[in-house]
Amino acid sequence: MTFLAPLLAAATFVTGSATFVPPADQGTSSSQGSSSSTKRGGSAQPHDMGLGATFGLGVTGSGAMIRFFFNDWIGVDTRVLMGSRPNSSGHSQGFSLQFAPSAIVMLKPPNTSSNVDIRPYVGGGISLTHTWADAPLGLPAAGGMGEQVFGGVEIQIRAADSFAISLEVIHYFQADALKGTMAPSGTSFVVGVSLYK
Repeated sequence: MTFLAPLLAAATFVTGSATFVPPADQGTSSSQGSSSSTKRGGSAQPHDMGLGATFGLGVTGSGAMIRFFFNDWIGVDTRVLMGSRPNSSGHSQGFSLQFAPSAIVMLKPPNTSSNVDIRPYVGGGISLTHTWADAPLGLPAAGGMGEQVFGGVEIQIRAADSFAISLEVIHYFQADALKGTMAPSGTSFVVGVSLYK
């Protein structure tokens, strides 16, 4: 599968003045400029590491999610998901466990002037899945590596300690060994909640 490799353009600018400034003032001015230019998203909106959970429809499963951003645009999204199906008595069976690391790209810069920041994103990566045998359906245990692509929006609320809600559509491409098993496959809708710190 071909993944899009996002290209980021960085622009730097330097301003100068013909007026002589004493060295002590120059250092202060330089450090202030550096501090303001390197501050990402403002102190009221952390967007470096988010810990949370995801809830999927069908056999997509639910589990834990960690998002870590290297800058305002690029990050990694890692999920550990557990899926199952209920039997006729209401008990769960047909378990699957999935580890899915992905790259994630935000498509809009953070809005530091708004208390509610809505940003679309896309991502994709690999998934390592193991399914346990499901005797009633005649499914043996299986395992394999697949891929997933997803896209959605993240709604971040700065006043609530940067609590965020993600709404996304995800599509799984599973290995042949996992076809017909309880492994997540096809397209599904996912809701995620995170707290950025």
